[in-house]
Amino acid sequence: MLRTTIACLLILCLLQTGCRSVFSQRTKQPLPPVFAKDDLTLASVTGNINRNTDNVRQVEADVRISMNGLPSAITGTMLLETPDHLRLKAGVMGISDLGVDIGSNRELFWIWTKASLPGQPSNILYARHDQFAQSAAGQQMRFQPKWIIDALGLLDFKATEVHEGPFAGPNNRIKIHSLIDANGEPMMRHVLIHPQYGWIEQVAYYDKNGNRMAYANALEHRYDEKLNTVVPQFIQLYAFPTSGEKMELTIQIKRLKINELYVDPEQTWKMPQPRDVPAIDLSTVSF
Repeated sequence: MLRTTIACLLILCLLQTGCRSVFSQRTKQPLPPVFAKDDLTLASVTGNINRNTDNVRQVEADVRISMNGLPSAITGTMLLETPDHLRLKAGVMGISDLGVDIGSNRELFWIWTKASLPGQPSNILYARHDQFAQSAAGQQMRFQPKWIIDALGLLDFKATEVHEGPFAGPNNRIKIHSLIDANGEPMMRHVLIHPQYGWIEQVAYYDKNGNRMAYANALEHRYDEKLNTVVPQFIQLYAFPTSGEKMELTIQIKRLKINELYVDPEQTWKMPQPRDVPAIDLSTVSF
């Protein structure tokens, strides 16, 4: 049962200037300016995405999450502070005490299942990012919190990494290939980009042997003119653990606020330590 619980919850967990609420209603939205009218180059495509990422430092939103293996969707809130802080509290009818408290910071991530599952009492699953990547659980699940942030379009094409393209992708999209360092492990990342507006429509990840690990589709993009940012309102995530059981996750984002996050960092980005709730280090779990 622990293995099944970990498999389901890891996908949920490893999710991820004065401003106001944007994109909260389905009205006609403005489109971003065309970012490259003439020749598309690697520098112009990646530079446009990096600028969008730089403009989004914080995110606060209501979310609705569905996943295969869950009997129904759960709702809650998501907080994000780039580049590596994430906090998600979600549950049945939006009550986190009937769901999960999920977080990720620079050092580690955690999943606190507040409501007991059949055969599995309430506990906190956690691991350091670097240790999890090398662990048995990490080798099987092969999932990272950064992927959810990437799917939101907050992706950084680092100068220290190797990037190639642009290549022709399906449906006239642009494709960029990158060799990246994922917690000490080499990984290939393929990004599909809209040819006119430059937003990210898909991010796919492959291990060093070329095996697809996961991909995320980003849909319903919204542009904020004053902030000059684009963020998707719907994410579809598909992960392929070595166990062979495909995991499917959808995240619907509502009432999004950008760059207006007033929280206590010590409380928000720190792993909780509730009394009488056991903590399990996933990097030490055997499969």
